[in-house]
Amino acid sequence: MNEIKHIKFFKKALAYRSKYTKLKKLDLVEGLEELIGLELKIGKSKTRKGFTFSLNKILDTEKDEIESVVGQFGNISVKIDKLSIESRQRSLEKGIARSITQGIISKFRSANFNDADRNFVRAIYSHKEQILYHDHLDNSVYHRESIKHGNTLGLDIHIKGKTFHICQTEHKGIHYTIIDCLTQLGFEEFSDISYNILMALGFTTGVFIQNEVSYITYKELEMKHPFGYCYSTLRNSIVFNYPPLENSIHSHIDDYEIAEKYLYNDIRKRLDMRSFSNLCFLCEDQRIQAIMILIFESMSNSLVIMPCGLSVVFEVLANYFESKFEAAFSVFNHEVATQIQGKLKGTLVEWEECIELREGLDKYKNSINNINRISNKARLKKPFEVLGIILNDDDLKILDQRNNFLHGRKTLVDVNVYFMSLSMLRLVSSVLLKMSGYTGLVFDHSEKQKFYTLSKNHQAFYRTL
Repeated sequence: MNEIKHIKFFKKALAYRSKYTKLKKLDLVEGLEELIGLELKIGKSKTRKGFTFSLNKILDTEKDEIESVVGQFGNISVKIDKLSIESRQRSLEKGIARSITQGIISKFRSANFNDADRNFVRAIYSHKEQILYHDHLDNSVYHRESIKHGNTLGLDIHIKGKTFHICQTEHKGIHYTIIDCLTQLGFEEFSDISYNILMALGFTTGVFIQNEVSYITYKELEMKHPFGYCYSTLRNSIVFNYPPLENSIHSHIDDYEIAEKYLYNDIRKRLDMRSFSNLCFLCEDQRIQAIMILIFESMSNSLVIMPCGLSVVFEVLANYFESKFEAAFSVFNHEVATQIQGKLKGTLVEWEECIELREGLDKYKNSINNINRISNKARLKKPFEVLGIILNDDDLKILDQRNNFLHGRKTLVDVNVYFMSLSMLRLVSSVLLKMSGYTGLVFDHSEKQKFYTLSKNHQAFYRTL
């Protein structure tokens, strides 16, 4: 893989960021006026998110979190959006009383960083994990005066008529994912789209980047002269080593000839930029976001959580498709269903006095109202039918196992939940990829695990979508 170690724009961005993070004094001029003139040591922790601070005074406040504090880093005005106090200590050393307040600054910005202003924005996400884009994505080369890099790391995507450039680099042992938008946007819109990009990137590569981010605004497209700055901690990144697309086949198949056959066939095994852009756009929908988060959290947790989380994903997918293709989820057309419901309700009224329990009457009424709904088993298969994805007997068995496991008819003893979860992930991934416009091969992690643990046939490592 080509590494980017000498990029002018990146060095300049880091240098601009260091103006805020390496200064040793912070005078709070508003909000906490009693601190004016006192020394506040502040530094970036190597093991924690946020910026640690230590103040030689006990803060006269009962709150553990302080918001909207305006301060000065030298001659730079800064607004601290969130300051968390972690400890207040008093001690006596050599007859001298000492007071210390320690904590974390988890979000701050320059005074000229305004959410409502439309700027060219660059987001720099720092993370421990290196992401191998070329194993999962067809990378696009792009060239701008301020950004030059090889084709193994550059992504050029288009969302809602806006172009975004994504690349990855490394600096002093830390990996950075950088997202630029070539259109002036308000900060909230840029932040939302960036989150959708990271979500799609996480699904495709198996690494959902979060951790911490620095936003830098510019007034010109070339992004040479930084204008505003914002830093924020985020949730921890999530790694779930089961991406649906795999081009690094030699890392999965020991037999060289078989691996080469997979590697050099003409069937696509990586997501093209158009499909990836569509996937980013799909992530605008909160239901798709919920599906992504369930996948990330489920596949990075225990064998109990895996099938439970993925079982919920199938329900969310069915609800999503039902809202888009209502007719496909109905037994009759609307007019016929209305006539049948009317006749059944009339019959129920005639026999109402014979039904002793009110609960029984409500149950019959509810059944009549839902008479046009297909069975839950049929609902789970509908997304595949709508998209033209053919389910074989093994796939249908997985759906049955999912239902039995979810409703307690099967337990961890009865079902190999690991293989079942990996098969469920492949089915769900196939739907999401097909929705984005992808056609090609989908990697089946279940078959890989069966091959190495049960000596099963290798020919099913990929499934054609």
